[in-house]
Amino acid sequence: MQDSNPINVLCTSVGNDGFQAVLRALKSASEPVRVFGADAHRLAYGLYTADEGFLSPRREDVSGLLQRLLDICEKKNIHVLLPLSTEDQFFFALHKPAFEVRDVRVAVSSPEAVRISNHKHELLAFAVRRHIPVPLHVVVRSREEMKQALRDFQADRF
Repeated sequence: MQDSNPINVLCTSVGNDGFQAVLRALKSASEPVRVFGADAHRLAYGLYTADEGFLSPRREDVSGLLQRLLDICEKKNIHVLLPLSTEDQFFFALHKPAFEVRDVRVAVSSPEAVRISNHKHELLAFAVRRHIPVPLHVVVRSREEMKQALRDFQADRF
């Protein structure tokens, strides 16, 4: 194992509460890993616990964010980009090709898969259509529908 050729990983939204676990896991890999962090908030703790941290524009500034992250990827020879927040997942699913043409692998599914998985009711419907067992569930859109669902589930006794 040679520290001169680490795997360079860029994590986004490093103020996310899951970043510490991701950082620990990456640092315990059998190969050397350098972990870079990016976040729009200067107080995001991951900017200071990563090997190196970078402020980035907010997601609403699509072109600014993409350019900043692409610049970081180029300057730091990033191999893998790990989007850590739910919102990051869809953003990077849409913009994955901009990184992949630069040989940066983005750890995210297709936009459609991310969209479905991030919406519980759509995910349950998706599973049902494929005959995958799911818990008993119902979508409610009003107080009366909620009361009826509680009666149907015999949960109105609690």
